[in-house]
Amino acid sequence: MSSIAEETLTIADLLARLGDIAPRRIRLHPAPGVAVEHDLLDLHLRERRLYELVEGVLVEKAMGFKESIIACTLFQTFTCRSPNCSAP
Repeated sequence: MSSIAEETLTIADLLARLGDIAPRRIRLHPAPGVAVEHDLLDLHLRERRLYELVEGVLVEKAMGFKESIIACTLFQTFTCRSPNCSAP
């Protein structure tokens, strides 16, 4: 299999190859196609977002529906402390 840099000519090609993901999820440093596990681990230590390494490209993990529900529940639990709050 050839590298992503050899087969990808445009950003549109890159997005299509990665499964038509949103452009905002792709990290540009290191350049797409050259990232390695060390880059991924460094990024996890510095940022509060989750990333995955896909064919040498660092891609931010999308939050799924289940994770969104959990996040909303936790947010409501820890921020709704007044007597007028309608949280369960």
